[in-house]
Amino acid sequence: KWNAFALQTQICHPKRSEGSPIAQNKNIRNEILRLTAQNDNYAGAFAVISGRNTEPIGKILTSCAASTNTTDGSAATGGQGRCDYGSSLPFWGNDEDKAESNAIATEKEAIFKELETANSKRKLKNLKRFFLNRYIIEAGFDRTMQRTNCARKVREWYIGNKQQICDRIYQELSTKTYHPEPPEDRVIHKRGKGDKDRNGKISAMYDRIMQNIMLIVIEHKFRNMMVRNVYSGIANRSMLSNDPRFCMVNIIRHWVAHHHGSWVGMTDIRHFYENLRMKIVLGIMFKTIVCPFTRWLLTEMFQYFDRLPIGCSLSQIMAMISINDCDREILRRYHVFFCAFGDNRLMGGD
Repeated sequence: KWNAFALQTQICHPKRSEGSPIAQNKNIRNEILRLTAQNDNYAGAFAVISGRNTEPIGKILTSCAASTNTTDGSAATGGQGRCDYGSSLPFWGNDEDKAESNAIATEKEAIFKELETANSKRKLKNLKRFFLNRYIIEAGFDRTMQRTNCARKVREWYIGNKQQICDRIYQELSTKTYHPEPPEDRVIHKRGKGDKDRNGKISAMYDRIMQNIMLIVIEHKFRNMMVRNVYSGIANRSMLSNDPRFCMVNIIRHWVAHHHGSWVGMTDIRHFYENLRMKIVLGIMFKTIVCPFTRWLLTEMFQYFDRLPIGCSLSQIMAMISINDCDREILRRYHVFFCAFGDNRLMGGD
């Protein structure tokens, strides 16, 4: 079975010293056989072949047919993607990094990779397992603590009781007993724009954590659905981004510098949030979200809102996806310079 470790060398010399290459090869083979007796899962780097292969075990990989489809994750790992013996085997050398080159991703990385795959599908379905995953619940909690505006004592209490709160979230989601508290009415003032005060609906801290969990699960899908001309609510894209490729002001300046005499216009939807009905927003989102659990949770979250609330963690992405079809229609019909930020649209042309 382990003739491959003779390294294609015929051990046939009657006289050999302990330091000769042939003796060393034999010692290597004996060491492999000893380790194999301890762990029958072991499959050496020269002996692993695909389960579909019909060749005898132990055949040199370089002489196997291409149809065996041997993968990197199988070699010398016992089929589990992780080495059992560190760097103790001679053909791995002394560097432990070589032995761990095929190490599997951590459980946290794996669940977020699965979430990314789910968001790449045409429809969002079977998302319940992500809402019930501990890492995603904690990520929603941490995101809320980093971005929310609340009293210092409230934040410290929530951080101190993180585990109990995450346990409660898991319990309420798994049993579908979550019910949000009625929101608090609050006037939101805009700096330098006294005539544009907004009547915000501020959810309780616990409900904001739920909203951020929802945002983490569905955000990637809806961000990718937006046109590339949107500069609000997307990572690394903003009006004053540090990346000049995604800085809205920089792009506008560049276009103006190369289009002298062109026309330009800007639109603004008056009281857009206050006039956008939640039934319309959810109807648009449910065309993509077909997961019954996600639909239930979204409906439960916004049961107290007749219009799209200002100040909710999901408000921005909901507003942008509601007018996304309009943006696509503008770009389809007209060859214009186009930038979108919130409910504002800047257009220009020759």
